[in-house]
Amino acid sequence: MKKLSQVINERLANSNSSEYVTISYRPSHKIAAMIDVMCDIYGQNKANLFYDKIGELLSEYLLTSKESIPLIKKTAEEYSEDELSRSCIGALMERGTLSIDWPQDEKIRQQIVDALKG
Repeated sequence: MKKLSQVINERLANSNSSEYVTISYRPSHKIAAMIDVMCDIYGQNKANLFYDKIGELLSEYLLTSKESIPLIKKTAEEYSEDELSRSCIGALMERGTLSIDWPQDEKIRQQIVDALKG
């Protein structure tokens, strides 16, 4: 995981894109075999095995700059809590770094309040 976090941090630091960054990592044959064994043991596919760790690393990266605040806010407003739960924003929420009230849309919020009143 240390190598993966180094690759992610290097790629993000060297990126010129303000929109998104695609990161591709190809492990050695020995590491790939170990990953296959871990997937069999945990009963997960390769993407799910690393999904939470990548979200955690990205959340740590977001906290390194004030420039990330508008991106975090925009993302949190566009997606529901369920959609963000296994993302880097979800990792921030899980650690208590970020707190968001859902739903963001006042109309939906009022519909929920009305429905609860009966």
